[in-house]
Amino acid sequence: MKRLHTVLIASAVLTVAACGSSESAGLTVVASSAGTIGSGSQRLLVTLLSDDQTELASPDLAVVIEFARASPREVVGEAAGEFVWLIPDVRGLYVTTFVFDRPGEWEATVVAEDRRAAPFPFVVVDAPIVPDVGDPAPLSITRTSDDFDLDQISTDPNPDPDFYRLSLDEALGSGRPTVVVFATPAFCQTQTCGPMLDLAKEAKPGHPDHNFVHVEIYEDLNAEVDQLVPVPAVTEWGLPSEPWLFVVNADGVVMARFEGVVSPEELEEALTHR
Repeated sequence: MKRLHTVLIASAVLTVAACGSSESAGLTVVASSAGTIGSGSQRLLVTLLSDDQTELASPDLAVVIEFARASPREVVGEAAGEFVWLIPDVRGLYVTTFVFDRPGEWEATVVAEDRRAAPFPFVVVDAPIVPDVGDPAPLSITRTSDDFDLDQISTDPNPDPDFYRLSLDEALGSGRPTVVVFATPAFCQTQTCGPMLDLAKEAKPGHPDHNFVHVEIYEDLNAEVDQLVPVPAVTEWGLPSEPWLFVVNADGVVMARFEGVVSPEELEEALTHR
């Protein structure tokens, strides 16, 4: 398959629908991509669907997410879910952080006030396929405005030229911290690439000591949708979905990573505490 899967719900819905549930709070869905959740402290995306797949996540619904090992089932703990808009005032989901003490089969269950949703199974892996916090960032060579017009290397309708001045390997080797956004505003099926890239653009003026790099997901931006081919950096970073945002310190070590969505508060914390 040449085209990446878009993150958030799409790959999970079929599994949930097959399970079925009569529990009144709905169906829990772990929307983080498979293979990206490792042991230790992990940021997860979780949403809530009705039996007919209607999204129930809401800023007015206070939730906690319960985590359990699956075989045999053993509840380990719970964490609060923070609602974050994917598309402002249109759709959102819950972001939570939990410490997984071992790899293996797990379950997540949304608890909404006094109601429990159906649990959703997922796997915590030994080695995540995407660079995790504490890992060295791959020194990928990416296209820059020195060699290409911006419309050849970005589908952002209002690109910031500074995001295309340096190749990613140059930014990571510059001795400055770097923010890298892997996103494709024109081809992102969930419409979350544009908002994530816009958030990085809005953060840039307050962090002049950082490099900011946008890596467009696909090579030929004039290709038909079914002929889109990811750029080498996407493969080198092991990305199964888009968008992703990474904060990398001056030594080239990943300090934070965000799949699908990031709130302004999360990003500011990552840029300030490194």
